[in-house]
Amino acid sequence: AWQGYTVDAMKINAYLGFWKNPEPDTVIKSLQFKPASEEPRLIIYAINGITEKKIYKEKKNISKTRKSLSGLELRLLEMKKEILSLYKTLMSEADAKKAVEKLIGQRENVINGSLVKLDKLI
Repeated sequence: AWQGYTVDAMKINAYLGFWKNPEPDTVIKSLQFKPASEEPRLIIYAINGITEKKIYKEKKNISKTRKSLSGLELRLLEMKKEILSLYKTLMSEADAKKAVEKLIGQRENVINGSLVKLDKLI
């Protein structure tokens, strides 16, 4: 891909290898890298330019990820509220059931006490 370019232009491919080997035309067009020039500063400019573009893209990706995470956080908070509400409802129902059972027990005691009194009277 780098045929016809200077040695410095080919070196840039090695420097940028971990950025998925950008095409030389892309580097030249977007960062004003000139094939005839062997000035090392152009390589540095190209690397810095591509690095800045990469950083900008990564920042955008991070921003999108943060937005989706905050959306997930909100949904999780809503689910937590719903679960707490359901738990409170269940607990109040359990408390109500205990209260009813206690009343039934008291009524049974009253009835049993009345039956004992009736037996004594008879």
